[in-house]
Amino acid sequence: MSELTLTKDLGEINIENIEYNAITISNIQNLDLVPKKHYRIKFLKDGAEYIFTFDSKKIRDGKINLIYVVWFFSEPIQNSGRAQIEEVKLKREDKGYINIAMLTEEMGCCLMNGRSFRLKWNQVNQDLKFVGNKKDVYGYNYYGGKNFDSDELLRISPNLENADYYIIWTGRKSLANERNKTVNNIKGAVEIIHENNSKAKIVLLYPVPSPVKSIDDNILETIKLLKKESFKSYVRVIDLNDKIRSNKNWESKFFKYDYALSDKGYEFIIKEINETLF
Repeated sequence: MSELTLTKDLGEINIENIEYNAITISNIQNLDLVPKKHYRIKFLKDGAEYIFTFDSKKIRDGKINLIYVVWFFSEPIQNSGRAQIEEVKLKREDKGYINIAMLTEEMGCCLMNGRSFRLKWNQVNQDLKFVGNKKDVYGYNYYGGKNFDSDELLRISPNLENADYYIIWTGRKSLANERNKTVNNIKGAVEIIHENNSKAKIVLLYPVPSPVKSIDDNILETIKLLKKESFKSYVRVIDLNDKIRSNKNWESKFFKYDYALSDKGYEFIIKEINETLF
């Protein structure tokens, strides 16, 4: 991140509580905070400044609860007090020349640590430039969402922006009666992407495991079907499931709970993808 520009002074607020991923604000009056925009708060008592963005909000009993908050540069030391709030613009310079289109379900975009997936990958490899029709909280583009599945993958595949690499990461939430459809949708999307951009490399990431056996067994059945498919030479498969399982105590090392990867989990995946591709 570089260059901070003041967009709008929103006045004074009373911050009732700050957590690492949430803020509660009272005396909101006409305060209109928009998800994924960037804001700066200045505590009146000591002048400390902090910059944040957030994914969603709830308004109740005259208070705004900001949810899925991301702090830039540093997190607040104090957790309450009077503050000035401003809307700001952070200029992020895209200097990369390798266009990456990520087509991802919630693991790669919307879960707590997944929102920084592209940021962390870009820190490892500054040659990358992400494209897509959505932006994450850090300003990186992608395709996908919380409810993104293989049906949606197939639907949007004819209309993707040109890229050097298309990274497909879906299939983890497929139910038993959806597995065959999931595999067929992935195959269909791959063919469409290749037909529209024959020079691009298509990367299929196998779904990651789960520490919960019932969820994990279902994921493994989906992967079995994927492994039976003979994908064309222009498709590069990265078996994240197997790579994660090869680590001792992967359940506690790479997961926060049954579904969400930890920071270490994402860092491991980024390292595997980057080393495999580049």
